[in-house]
Amino acid sequence: MAAIAELVKAVDAHALRHYDDGWDVWVECVEKDEKRWILSGCTTEKSAVLKAAATVKELCKFNAIYAENCALYDTGEDYKTEFYNQIQRNADKTVAELAED
Repeated sequence: MAAIAELVKAVDAHALRHYDDGWDVWVECVEKDEKRWILSGCTTEKSAVLKAAATVKELCKFNAIYAENCALYDTGEDYKTEFYNQIQRNADKTVAELAED
């Protein structure tokens, strides 16, 4: 059984490798205590990544709604349109896709 600190480190490493694939929310928005709470009950790195991916999925969906409400797609600036499209692509990913390495 892995210690919770080791699982947080493993998920953080996964998140950094997949930062632009939706995991930026884990890196930038989830506090260390929240990460430990989310991963409580996990015993393996794979189970921790899957459980974290479920949280990331919900945060990606929230970001997609927020981007839509802010009309990021209609600013006339290409970089904001591409950012909007990236947010939408991340929100469309499944938990399994988010957990893939």
